[in-house]
Amino acid sequence: MTLAQSLAAKRRAAIGNLGKPRPGRTRGHDGAFNKLRALELLVQGRSCKEIGQDLGRSPGVIRRGLRRGGLRHDSPSVYNVGDRLDAPIILALRNACDFSPQMFAELVGVPTWVVSHLSRKGNIGQRVDPKHARKFIVWRDNLIHKVLSTDLRQRDECRRGAVIRGLFPNLRQKYEQLLAMMQYCRSFLREYKAKEHKDADAEHLFTYLLNQAMYETGHPSGAKPFVQFLPWLPELRPFVEAHLGELRGPGSLQKLAFHAFGDYWKVAAGVIPSLVYRDLEPLSPARMRALILSLPNGAPTSRRTKTKSKQKPGPQPQPAHLRTWYLIGSKVEAEILQHRKQDKFAMIVARKAVAEATHLQPDVVAQYHKRFRRHISSN
Repeated sequence: MTLAQSLAAKRRAAIGNLGKPRPGRTRGHDGAFNKLRALELLVQGRSCKEIGQDLGRSPGVIRRGLRRGGLRHDSPSVYNVGDRLDAPIILALRNACDFSPQMFAELVGVPTWVVSHLSRKGNIGQRVDPKHARKFIVWRDNLIHKVLSTDLRQRDECRRGAVIRGLFPNLRQKYEQLLAMMQYCRSFLREYKAKEHKDADAEHLFTYLLNQAMYETGHPSGAKPFVQFLPWLPELRPFVEAHLGELRGPGSLQKLAFHAFGDYWKVAAGVIPSLVYRDLEPLSPARMRALILSLPNGAPTSRRTKTKSKQKPGPQPQPAHLRTWYLIGSKVEAEILQHRKQDKFAMIVARKAVAEATHLQPDVVAQYHKRFRRHISSN
């Protein structure tokens, strides 16, 4: 190849690479990171900087990629069942249980000022710190699990549906949203098999959902079911991967949706239909409070142990027999013969022998021995 031909080939290659990112550069390149992984970190309350560090991308690239999927990222927030956990949700949960800020904080395991701050009128819409938000979610889900696993017929005619209506008021809306998404997924899986003559795996399905959300974001008019469902996808990912065959069909999608909620709350799927379909009034806050406190481990721990003496803060002192002065003093005492316990010369010889064995200064060994003798005589 001549020099002219070589230069021409390089020029054609350079023209062909116009508009493409250079190796190691991702500026403006949306497909350069794992969007599903970024979505998982987003709903856990990670910032764009933390997501970028995990994926090896700049915060700006992460922010633009999430925005293309219709996800805003003003500040790190935790999502649960597809909804952003903010102050109104926490306030509604506290009001449904009729707890004071102090008692609610003790039950959940967060500082009292967190609940008081979120309960102020001026903080409506305030985000919840991710480390505190996870504790609210765990407490509520554990409480729902206890309610669904306990026979409430003997507890003042409390019904499970009425209790769940107060703790998770949008259960029916979430069920309908999940059922609609499962219908979209089944249609995609069947179309993929008819076109490609093979079954789509979970990654194909997740890519389809992400692309649909990006399409809805680029077309502002109309409903956006995929954009609204996207924050729920990371929580449902293990369930979808485990039940992909049932999602393809021909089984009932209603039963599969009930199964998803049953798996989430760790209860049998058979108890979910009655919670979804029955129109029951939420349990009154006073009765909800009494029910929660009557359940196992329902009352706050600090109120049960109120009569116990409070332990002083800081490291607790070791028992005397484990302290250094006790161990060294006992060695010196063992070196002195029984009939020479009061002989000063015998004490000096014993202390010197222990000092040489332990590599301590003789004065230090002497102080330890004196303290050991005072302790023995006082006891």
